[in-house]
Amino acid sequence: MVNKLGGMNGVKDFLSNKTQVLDVSQDVYFRVWKKINIGVHQNLDELYTSLIFPSLRIRSNMTHWGYDMDKIVFGTRPVLSPENKEVKLINTSPVGLGFKNRFFTTPSLGDVCNKAQRNGLLLCSEEMAFELTLQYKEREFKRIYIPTRKGVFDLSRSDKELYLSIYDQAPTTVYQKHDRFIFCLPG
Repeated sequence: MVNKLGGMNGVKDFLSNKTQVLDVSQDVYFRVWKKINIGVHQNLDELYTSLIFPSLRIRSNMTHWGYDMDKIVFGTRPVLSPENKEVKLINTSPVGLGFKNRFFTTPSLGDVCNKAQRNGLLLCSEEMAFELTLQYKEREFKRIYIPTRKGVFDLSRSDKELYLSIYDQAPTTVYQKHDRFIFCLPG
């Protein structure tokens, strides 16, 4: 291990988080996880009304910071697609993107997004993140991260409610090897 890190100085850099060990494997294939529709809403008010409709039980997970759903929607100001079209989404992890499943596999957000793009995937738009929230049907608890140009959306579920948050994440923010990320296929 010492030799792979470049001697004792490499070990010191690794232990002080200046260096991360990321092995990348080859031949990565993706299966479509979900198909969602975008272009469903004509304006932000319509999107906002859909998100706060009581029967869906979608909540902002950022109310402790004073961010209700209105601040999430109107703060990100997503560009809405002018036409209704289907988008194919991929649900993957750093290991699924080709990072080797090793004990020290903790890639940064930048590593994950760059690897996804090198494998032909695209960042989701903010509209895709909101539409996935509206069209999300799973009942079991799962937390998924949706990287966009304006931040990382965090979608999670409790027993009865679906929570949506958005965070400004630095490219150096570290994630775990089995965290789930949503990207989209081109076209």
